[in-house]
Amino acid sequence: MDISFEYYKIFYYVAKYENITKAAMVLKSSQPNVTRIIHILEDQLDCRLFLREPRGLKLTEEGKRLYAHVAIACQHLLDAEAELCRDKNVCSGTIELGVTETALHLFLLQNLHDFQTGYPEIKIRIQNNTTPEILKSLQNGRLDLAVVTTPFELHDALACGLSGRFPPAAPTMPPCLIVP
Repeated sequence: MDISFEYYKIFYYVAKYENITKAAMVLKSSQPNVTRIIHILEDQLDCRLFLREPRGLKLTEEGKRLYAHVAIACQHLLDAEAELCRDKNVCSGTIELGVTETALHLFLLQNLHDFQTGYPEIKIRIQNNTTPEILKSLQNGRLDLAVVTTPFELHDALACGLSGRFPPAAPTMPPCLIVP
């Protein structure tokens, strides 16, 4: 038997809520589609999974046995999916960013929109200052990142990555992203 996980997921929510309409809302689907999938699943398993009642659905004995397994499997998969999303989306909070006026105009402004589109949950607080003041704030932990222009003297505890994306008009002062 080759039954799609999506079918089992739909079964899981219908059984959980004992209601096709509620399951469809949670699944962001339509009631007819959920009903259709339940019928397909019942056909593929060659058994009836639900009894239709005036106030919703009740699991049949076969449905109860299936639900006992599907609920565990779905919950494990949904938990794993959520965990991966959390790990992937450490993307919330605020970034304290120090930037020089030159770096702001040569590099940051043109890239800021793309960053905010890709990571809408991250807020950026920009502090505009001179390179020495920005580096001092970064060393003291008041900033998470700094974007400054070269040349400058860098403390051993900080790392610099030269950006390959700067306008050709300013090749002598490429922006540098500095992290603690």
